[in-house]
Amino acid sequence: RAGDCFVLEFENKHCILIDCGYYITYREELKPLLQKLAQKGCRISLMIITHVDEDHILGAISFLEENGDAAHPQIIQVDEIWHNGIFNTIMNSEWFRRREAENVSEETVRKYEVICGILKKQMQGEGGTISALQSRMFEEICARYQYRVNGRFDKGCVVKDKSCCFGDCEIQILSPGMTELQKLQKMLDRELIRTFGKDYLWKRTEEFEELLTLMAFYQGKDEPGAFTRQQIAAGTRDIREWIGTSNLAQMNEINCASIVVAIRYRGLKLLFMGDSESELWKERIEPEYDLIKVSHHGSTKPNLAWMEGTRAKKLLISTNGGNYRHPEDDFLARIMMGEFEELYFNYDIQRKPVILAMQEKYHFKAEFRKREIILDCAVEEEWTN
Repeated sequence: RAGDCFVLEFENKHCILIDCGYYITYREELKPLLQKLAQKGCRISLMIITHVDEDHILGAISFLEENGDAAHPQIIQVDEIWHNGIFNTIMNSEWFRRREAENVSEETVRKYEVICGILKKQMQGEGGTISALQSRMFEEICARYQYRVNGRFDKGCVVKDKSCCFGDCEIQILSPGMTELQKLQKMLDRELIRTFGKDYLWKRTEEFEELLTLMAFYQGKDEPGAFTRQQIAAGTRDIREWIGTSNLAQMNEINCASIVVAIRYRGLKLLFMGDSESELWKERIEPEYDLIKVSHHGSTKPNLAWMEGTRAKKLLISTNGGNYRHPEDDFLARIMMGEFEELYFNYDIQRKPVILAMQEKYHFKAEFRKREIILDCAVEEEWTN
């Protein structure tokens, strides 16, 4: 399946869940795995939803709805959730609260509704409407079932330069910083000024919350097909020709606000990037990791900075389907020719024959559709998609 979903299972029966993919990911793969873990006496010590795109968050909606009350879970115990949603970051920020008013005119409320309708129509068929509404729903579900969300962070936002320990496991947050979150705020501020004028005020209503979410996704949506400058014949065997074929498309504000974490456990070092831009946090990258989950399904631009000076034993590439041409040929060439021992793809991709043919020449091993990875210190890692 497309999307991101990872479960890290540790020897002490504590687990970390990072993203939940789509609904079908949860139904067919994640739910059975969580039930199996619960039967073994495991718990989710930490659940991270890296950002609000649908291929990361839709499965999380289904999971928490079925899991129910945090104190009496129906599937598995979830101790803590990290998530920078639209409402717990933007609407609660000091910058945005200064615009809040007790009352706004009926004309303004009607304008909320009209613009919402326009945005929904423009976003039909692109998945954007679904993403916007579901990201709002995720925050509502967390509140309804009383899950602990961002409880250890002073301003209620998950931000860089903070380390947290869960038993033997240490998690360092590499990104986002307040700068990335503020860029998302400023993007929305510009749209609201353009729509309502420079002195606009807002009221905490369902209509305004829906408008704000739709604006965020409309401005931040990816453009299908924006990544590859040219198609190379499928039979090409000189992968060096693939270098330089990417348009190096920039990541949008939503992707750049992804939560990026480095995890240490008994000598192992793991890195999970969400869909972030590694240029933003490259100074925090270590020269070597045991496992890296690459950014944005293997598109080239967000991965360039970390690839310049970092090697890894294992790379996880969660692809996003053929419509968006992920992973890019440029990126694939770089990882095949780079210092990476094992490449894991969550399902078969167009370039699979070429990748398999290059294994001996460039000294790497490629795996497709493999769901479970065992790391050296007996940490078991389940990878769903």
